[in-house]
Amino acid sequence: MKQARRFVAVGIANAAFTYLLYQLLNVFVIYEIAFTISFATGVLFSAFFNARYSFSIGLGLRALLRFTAVCLISYYLGLQVLIFCVEVLHIHEALAPLIVAAVMLPFTFVGSRAALTGQLTKR
Repeated sequence: MKQARRFVAVGIANAAFTYLLYQLLNVFVIYEIAFTISFATGVLFSAFFNARYSFSIGLGLRALLRFTAVCLISYYLGLQVLIFCVEVLHIHEALAPLIVAAVMLPFTFVGSRAALTGQLTKR
């Protein structure tokens, strides 16, 4: 449970950081590109802080590569949810990333833990 609480804390910090970056970038580029850049920046933030704080491990190359794979899957799924929210549900593009974060949370926790620690469950 401690890992989950710490993961959520890192996630909130990451969400705030990437959301602000998304809003800034959205002034200059279309929302899909703003999402992509802010997501990539968030991957680096998340990898470092989840490894160190959430799971109390070092961040080796293998773990970073596994984590990146999880993030790419998460990116694709998140982008589809974002587009669905904006284009189909007509949710404002400024609010849609918050919905994406909530929808993707269970997948990202399990996937991140597996990628960074090499195990699906805490032992």
